[in-house]
Amino acid sequence: AEDPALDRFLWSVIRRAETAAPEAYRRAVESLPINGRPAQLSTLISYLGRKHIGGGSLSELERQAILNSTRRTEEAVVTSLASVAGHRFIDQPNWAMKVLLQLRPASARDADEILRALGHLAERHAANLKAEDISQCLANVGEHCLPESTSDLGDLEKVAKRFPKQVYEHVRRLHERAEADPDDRHPRRFAETLSLGPINDPEFVDREIDALWRSATSAEPASFSQQYRLALIRSLLLSEGTAGPDRHRSESVRRRNRN
Repeated sequence: AEDPALDRFLWSVIRRAETAAPEAYRRAVESLPINGRPAQLSTLISYLGRKHIGGGSLSELERQAILNSTRRTEEAVVTSLASVAGHRFIDQPNWAMKVLLQLRPASARDADEILRALGHLAERHAANLKAEDISQCLANVGEHCLPESTSDLGDLEKVAKRFPKQVYEHVRRLHERAEADPDDRHPRRFAETLSLGPINDPEFVDREIDALWRSATSAEPASFSQQYRLALIRSLLLSEGTAGPDRHRSESVRRRNRN
């Protein structure tokens, strides 16, 4: 339909066409990801998500329509895809992650929806997800993973609880990038302490803390360079629980004695 006012009837049309006019349904599923208005495509995505969770297995044509839709960059399309991936496709985490990995947010709202979906998947299916896919999805979200307020860190911290090393490394790289380009305007909050799950790699934690501490002590007092490193150190120490600070102090003493 050429009249956008008719888009609100599209859900009913699609549902009716699937059984009563299968050829028209097939054409719509093929064409909307390419030529449909954002509102039209969002309706199709939502319909397919509802169909999947309602027990109707998606056909290869319908799955391909979802993947073809990931090439679109409009906010309405990206948020719709992220939403169905994190909620409607939650019972198939590998398929949901495949969709999320294709998304490239163009706005904070896009990124928030992707991160929300990733947090939901991490909570429910951490054992089925690959660490490298988590890292790639975070890289796609970029600095948008850091909200304007620390009270909005919930989705990132859901991921950080199950994939602490991947989140830590992503956040550290964001800060390093911001430090290297001080003239760039970074709209989101930096240098905040993030709650990480147990990393379970003492050598990695010790190595990171030592490197961060050396750089922090040589940076200008109270500067961004110092503050973000101290925040990362706190995050790493807290990830090890109450024994973390004592263990790290003992390890630092042993290293100094060896030297």
